[in-house]
Amino acid sequence: MIGSLAQKTIFWYCLLFAAFVSISFYAFQSTYLLQQESNAKEKQQARENLETLVQVWESGIFSRVDAWLNEITTEQDIKVLEDRLRRSTPWFDSIYQWDQTQVLYPPLHRPKTPNLTEDCELALNRGELEPCLQLDQTQTNYASLIAARKRYRRGGREDAILNLKEGRPSLTRTIAQLTSPEDIDVNLFLQRKLLLAQLESEQGKSIERLLKSLSEDIYSLNAPLLSPLLPIDNPTRFPPLEAALQRANRRISAYNEIRNNLLRSTPPQVHSDPYSTAPYLLVTKRKDNQRYLAVQIDPFLLLEEIFSSQPEATLRPVVIDAERNPLPAQFAPLGESEEVWVEIFCGRLFPHLRAAYIRKKPETGEIPSNAFSLFLPLLLAATIAGFAMWGSLQAERKQREFIDRQQAFVARVTHELKTPLAGIRLMAESLQLGVIRSPKQGQQFAERIISETDRLEKRIDEVLQASRKAEIKSRVLLEAEHLIRELHQEWSPRFQEQNGILRIEIEGEPQLFGDPILIKDALQNLLSNAIKYRREDRSLRSILRAEDHNRYVEFSVSDNGLGVPAQERKNIFQRFIRVEGPHRGLAGGHGLGLAFVKETAQVHNGTVRCVDGLMGGAKFILRLPKR
Repeated sequence: MIGSLAQKTIFWYCLLFAAFVSISFYAFQSTYLLQQESNAKEKQQARENLETLVQVWESGIFSRVDAWLNEITTEQDIKVLEDRLRRSTPWFDSIYQWDQTQVLYPPLHRPKTPNLTEDCELALNRGELEPCLQLDQTQTNYASLIAARKRYRRGGREDAILNLKEGRPSLTRTIAQLTSPEDIDVNLFLQRKLLLAQLESEQGKSIERLLKSLSEDIYSLNAPLLSPLLPIDNPTRFPPLEAALQRANRRISAYNEIRNNLLRSTPPQVHSDPYSTAPYLLVTKRKDNQRYLAVQIDPFLLLEEIFSSQPEATLRPVVIDAERNPLPAQFAPLGESEEVWVEIFCGRLFPHLRAAYIRKKPETGEIPSNAFSLFLPLLLAATIAGFAMWGSLQAERKQREFIDRQQAFVARVTHELKTPLAGIRLMAESLQLGVIRSPKQGQQFAERIISETDRLEKRIDEVLQASRKAEIKSRVLLEAEHLIRELHQEWSPRFQEQNGILRIEIEGEPQLFGDPILIKDALQNLLSNAIKYRREDRSLRSILRAEDHNRYVEFSVSDNGLGVPAQERKNIFQRFIRVEGPHRGLAGGHGLGLAFVKETAQVHNGTVRCVDGLMGGAKFILRLPKR
């Protein structure tokens, strides 16, 4: 008897233990999967934010450069414009203009060695400079440089410094401060200033002001003037001078590339050599059939400006190289507790780099020792039962909400249909009672009946079109570029009626197999929403974009309107759902358009989602597989 009871107890304990293990395993597995799904969504959101950051930044850069290139065509003095842009924009570097035979700007410079008089040369051999001071400015500067070098080789630093200072103009000034900088030999002026910096540094004098002046001089010169001057050794290790020299080398590399290669070919819009010792970046434009323009951008300062200007947050945006290391010239190195979380290609300007978010590595938690308790299965069962009841209540609430939305939809449609019907009935009863006094009045009544009938038919067509289920009737090869341009031609006048602008962007050559009618109707619903949900206090701006990816084509419609609250972005794709609020839906609607867009994506095995758009607006992304 005792043995039988013990066997039953063991059986129930084993059964209870098995239930506990099963429920615990299911609970842990569910928690792990939910955590993985949450991490995946968070990572996808971060990637989308990073893509938006790069797209907005790159679009702004191209807009500014395009404005500069347009300004070059109208500017009489390109040097004046170039100096102004260098002062206002740190990452702007130089302007170039060329045809198929030569570089027109900046012009080629061939330095000449000044000829000295016989008396001056004899005096220099004796170590004297007086007879040379009566010559013209260029000859005097050349003679003072030769005399200073001879005195320096003989160990006379003080005399060498005095000889350098005998030249004109004074070496304490920059080229920009001179009254007539075009009247001096720039190379002689800078060589004198370089030698003076070296001599005073060896004597222990403070030369920071002189080196800063020298840096400004080098930065202000174009490549033809810099080529005879470089390379320059920099024993002083003065950071501003080092930066100016590196930038000068990049300027020379771009100028040589134009002279050696681009004169004989049609340059691409973006031309760069990121792997050279002096990497450069050119954005080009054809001025006419034979002439081209280009703006040189300093790639390092450009990257530093956009990513260093981002506010400090949990995620730090950086640019990384092929080995996933942040560029040390612009950003702090990767810390031991940091990791590269998400990364994307860095656009057309820097295809060899990647934009990335860096975050702190998550800390690994420990499992409590008392996690497996005797009462855990009961608690889990109670919790599961509670969740089951909550789920049932949620399902019932969802069903009630859907019925309420249906009833609200029926009420709206009934109201919109009754209004024209009431007008028709009123006109018909007036005709029946014979209140018409003249044929002209009868004509007016007939015209109003026809107008109300047209209005009624339009409302019925809108409801039927919006409420139809998306079904693929024909699947053909669709040229996305042709579809985008057709939509732009059809919808651009409608945006203009609302004082808005619709712009299109096409990346690559996107093609896919799909139903052209369904895809076009879905995009038209998104364009219609951009107009409906516009802001009254700003001009409407919208971008219709098609982008080619490896296995799918991505359509997007972004605007600067009222936007969609983050908590509503999943619900808006359900039938009869409309985001209510002030100034929303000025043109009406039934909450069916976005549901149709989602159904179109589903029948094509694609997806649709809503993210932040332009200036707080909305962006809808329709991603469809190519097959």
